[in-house]
Amino acid sequence: MATAGDTERESEPGGAVSSGRTLRNPSDMTTKKYRLSVCKGPDCKGNGSDAVYKAAGEALVEAGLGARCSVGRGGCYGLCHLGANVIVREDTGRPKDPFSREDFQLMGWEGETHYGAMTPQRVRQVIAEHIGGDRVVTALVADSADTETDTRANRG
Repeated sequence: MATAGDTERESEPGGAVSSGRTLRNPSDMTTKKYRLSVCKGPDCKGNGSDAVYKAAGEALVEAGLGARCSVGRGGCYGLCHLGANVIVREDTGRPKDPFSREDFQLMGWEGETHYGAMTPQRVRQVIAEHIGGDRVVTALVADSADTETDTRANRG
């Protein structure tokens, strides 16, 4: 909310105003942020992960959720038989360890969800419901019985 001393200015996305100051809505302080990773291993690529990655980026822009979620390419998660694989992690602000294996394996962290057999249509649903509505899309979550590491792990 603007203070009495602020003059009216046209605001930009995210609440930024032309003066360079950012006006924030207090309810925005509790908004979850996410990181979505699409596998780029050879089997996932063969199962359409490039199209899934493209659709994820487009869906975030179309829904106006770009500030809530970053999209990246992860390496092979070793779950090739479930691809194309998408991992959604809640971004808690934890500094990224450059030596962490998080871009190449499931970490078992709270707020981590593994979606398997993803398509452009399915990733759009994940963007709308998980990212936009803070609700895991349980119908698309990979079956935990199937998430044992594939013997082709870490080829990509």
